[in-house]
Amino acid sequence: QGWRRPSGPIGVDRATSSQFASGLALSACGLDFPLELEWRGESVSDGYWAMTVELCRKAGLELRASSFGISIPAHQHPRAG
Repeated sequence: QGWRRPSGPIGVDRATSSQFASGLALSACGLDFPLELEWRGESVSDGYWAMTVELCRKAGLELRASSFGISIPAHQHPRAG
């Protein structure tokens, strides 16, 4: 049924993998609400997460990162090229 607006930040445990965080970030395009991800646990794959962030930014998406997590503003659409 697609996305439903979460009541708060989505807790993401990156102690095993960054794939879940990457999947959430990549699927947040076009949401009509901002998406907040809150980091839990120590990251084991910062390199893969950095690739996700770079891909999103190259596609024209804004990600607001902090040491606590990431915020993805609403109404974003990737651009080609």
